Amino acid sequence: MADARAGITLSEARRQYLDQRRASQGDGRAEEDSGIVLDFLVDFLGDRTLASLTEKDFMRVENALPHIPHPRGVPHPHDGSLYLRWRYTEEHGWEGLKWISPTRLKNGWYRSLHAFFDCPGKKGIYNGPNYTFDLVHADNAEEKERDAWHPDEIIKLFSLPLFTGCQSAAWHWEPDCGSLLIGTKRIVGRVAASAIASASRSSFVFAFTYGRTYSGDIRRIV
Repeated sequence: MADARAGITLSEARRQYLDQRRASQGDGRAEEDSGIVLDFLVDFLGDRTLASLTEKDFMRVENALPHIPHPRGVPHPHDGSLYLRWRYTEEHGWEGLKWISPTRLKNGWYRSLHAFFDCPGKKGIYNGPNYTFDLVHADNAEEKERDAWHPDEIIKLFSLPLFTGCQSAAWHWEPDCGSLLIGTKRIVGRVAASAIASASRSSFVFAFTYGRTYSGDIRRIV
């Protein structure tokens, strides 16, 4: 009798893998981090059994992933999945589109695929090829470094009436009315440092409160 473990499909292995990640991490971050490239695997190869996958299948996947464009510029509904984005470039070309970065390829999609196939391998339900995904296309360029905020720009921004409440005596904010939520830790750090450093020479005061969310630290400036 054939080993029943050989019949597990890609979609079932995907579900079980993400269920275990969700249980161990306590949240759904794996669905966002790994789920999208595992969906591509199923869409691209079909819902095959793990036992049927070969080196040629993995090479096809590796050749396709660098040709998935950045979602910016891909029209709806073709931006709904990695597979749809890949199909769009195959049918319409690259005009107006942006290549994905090597960092996203290697640290995101390839790392997720390695972890996905390593998991059933360790549990004895997959003994197929130990394939290494590492292809980077010459056009997969790193994104340019974003410009940093300068302290004087931050002080100018938070000196505006929107934040100081000093448009007029009749038009102002009460101390505990209104708040600004900033979710990017890099920007928050610069804002906080500049605000504190300039508090002695500014006509307004920033109050910082802290909290935790799924995506990390947040800072609220009131």
